Amino acid sequence: MRAVLAGWGVSVLPELKVRQHLREGTLVDIMPGRSLPVALYWHCWNLDSAVLDALTHALKSAANVVLSPTLP
Repeated sequence: MRAVLAGWGVSVLPELKVRQHLREGTLVDIMPGRSLPVALYWHCWNLDSAVLDALTHALKSAANVVLSPTLP
């Protein structure tokens, strides 16, 4: 992303990393409306652990909020 911000060229970057730059106008979406979906996986051992269950729940909840496709 630093190379793109420095004007060295274009790139495919994760939307989450560029949201603020797109809002500020420091980066421009050269293909608006186009995306490349990527499946994400959370892998953890199948353990009976309240801490791991809470972490898994928190991770999934945060991902549902943060990774939703909501660009201005």
